[in-house]
Amino acid sequence: MGTPLSLPRRLFINHRGRRKTKRVGTGKEGRRAAKTAAEKIQAKLALGDTALLEEARAKARTFAEFTEDWLKHVEAQRKPGTSEKYEMILRKHWRPGLGRLPLTGVTRDHIKTMLGEKLGAGLKPRTVRGHLDVLRACLSVAVATYTQPPTPLQEATMSDGKSQVTENSVKVYYRQG
Repeated sequence: MGTPLSLPRRLFINHRGRRKTKRVGTGKEGRRAAKTAAEKIQAKLALGDTALLEEARAKARTFAEFTEDWLKHVEAQRKPGTSEKYEMILRKHWRPGLGRLPLTGVTRDHIKTMLGEKLGAGLKPRTVRGHLDVLRACLSVAVATYTQPPTPLQEATMSDGKSQVTENSVKVYYRQG
């Protein structure tokens, strides 16, 4: 580890609810560069130039895009029947409601709503738990890959790694919001 002056300098930009982080450099030179860059960025934002923030928005992946890539990984790691089952669960049960959302926009409320819809449609709690397990596996890879904030599903996991979803807990889980 280094001294605080040798740590990377970062600019944190928060303009009208849109955020961006930029790494500038290290040490005293990085500090000076960060200060200069911050002044230039403030001037651009004051003039209405938000191109810096737009580049981050263009890179945001949707849930559907991520699941397509994740399924390619699953196909290489699992038996064909397993990967087909995962693809079907994502296609029929999760992508219709979450597919257009940015990956970072998937919230606990979205998942709770969808769980309630699944149970309301007559699916058995054990089936819903299986669907939830596929979503949990997918979002866990997103967290590990993109260091996303912890997923809402991580709260629904017991210490031994098994799902806490039962008929009663799904109904309670859904009604809490």
